Amino acid sequence: MDQIFVVPVGVGEMAAVEALTLPPALVETVGGAGPWHVTGILEEGSNRALWEEMAPDDLILYYRDGAIVAAATVAATAHSPDLAVRLWPRDVSPPRALLCFTDRPHEGEVPIIPPMYRYLEREYRGLTRLQDERVGYILNDYGSFEVFTRLCLRYDFPFSLRHT
Repeated sequence: MDQIFVVPVGVGEMAAVEALTLPPALVETVGGAGPWHVTGILEEGSNRALWEEMAPDDLILYYRDGAIVAAATVAATAHSPDLAVRLWPRDVSPPRALLCFTDRPHEGEVPIIPPMYRYLEREYRGLTRLQDERVGYILNDYGSFEVFTRLCLRYDFPFSLRHT
């Protein structure tokens, strides 16, 4: 099933990692030489259950302060406290051990404005899976997650032409 997850992020919570630097078991799990981008999610509340629902080709939207700041496609997930500590050594305990490996994110701040409310909520707190109804609207209106990220979020347009 096609799913979209919203991950609220702060500074330093996303990291780019060459797959070659990963432990061999994770390189095999991720399925390639990369480079991969890694997002770490804290193992608290309902995060673990939602993270376990993630599958390859799902979409992750990174949210901060009323805007989508990046979008990426899930390649794999892995639970690795050791790698999380290596990636975010100054992070608080427990580490962000619920890892999402993605392709290179489309980056740029895209405010969530009223015409987008059909697809996205105004605010997000904590890891969230978009409701099936909203995912249905996106797929019905745009045909695919890729077209949604390129047209609705305008990641194919120069920054000066994006939603304001």
